[in-house]
Amino acid sequence: MVRAGPVVDSKFLTVTKPEAEELSALKPLTASAYSAELLLVALIGEAHGVYEEALALYRKRADMHPAEANFQIARASDYERSGHADLAKAARQRAIELGAALPEK
Repeated sequence: MVRAGPVVDSKFLTVTKPEAEELSALKPLTASAYSAELLLVALIGEAHGVYEEALALYRKRADMHPAEANFQIARASDYERSGHADLAKAARQRAIELGAALPEK
C-alpha cells in the first residue's frame, strides 16, 4: 500500500459562550506587569486554542526579561510553533549568549 503523503492531525475548537465570558474576564491581566500573571493567562489561552494571543503573551514575558536565557528559549519555541524559523533562530542564539546549553537541532 502506497500513501500519498503524511497524515495531518488537526483539530478545530470553538469556545462556548460561558468559556468566552470567562476568557474575556482575563483580558485585564494581559496588561499586567507581573510575569506570572501573563504566564497564567497565556496557558489558559493556549488550553482554549487561542494560540496567537497566547504567543503574544509569551513574547511579552520574554521582552520583560531579556537577560533570562529560559525566557529566550521559550521565545524560540513560540516562534517555531508560529512558523517564524528566522526569529526562532535569533532567540535561540540569544539564549546561548546568555549561557543556555541547548541541544543541537
